[in-house]
Amino acid sequence: MALVCLVGSLMMGEILGGERPVSHDHTVHYFQTWLLKERFWQDGWFFWSNLWFAGYPANYTYPVGAYFWVLLVHGLTLGTLTLSGAYAVAFWLFFVLHGVSVYVLGRLASNRVVGLMAAVLYLVDRGASSAGGWFWTVDIGTWPIAFSIAWSTIATALLARILEGGTKRDVVWCAACVGMALLSHPLQLVYLPI
Repeated sequence: MALVCLVGSLMMGEILGGERPVSHDHTVHYFQTWLLKERFWQDGWFFWSNLWFAGYPANYTYPVGAYFWVLLVHGLTLGTLTLSGAYAVAFWLFFVLHGVSVYVLGRLASNRVVGLMAAVLYLVDRGASSAGGWFWTVDIGTWPIAFSIAWSTIATALLARILEGGTKRDVVWCAACVGMALLSHPLQLVYLPI
């Protein structure tokens, strides 16, 4: 798993240097994170806003899970990072989680070598428009979709473990992962019932 974290970190060189990604959808996600922070603390309401194109789920494709992720990082740094810096760190953490989720599934489905190979190949995949990979997730900035997929991938791995006689702790972690997946993208409304 350390190798997966290393590969993810090497691919995020500029971001680890503190530069927030600003290409394509990243600016929208950053603005919406800022908006969530301002509305959450001032109004106590964070699910609907005309600034969010009538809000989720009425007319927008991203729920607030990824934005809460950024705000969690911002909160955990106790204000030592700007919101922009917290976005960069949260995005790096997402990317590492993205690889770790595939590693966990591969390890539980087969073994550590398979998990490691799958995770590294998954992280370095160039991708294409609407096809995931580096281009779609990192460059275009549709990372909240992949963020939700990472959580549902971990939940899938845990579900397999639960069905083989897992512990109550596995059930709790699986439920938490399902919750994060659902809070992060509506794609999970199709995947998780299956």
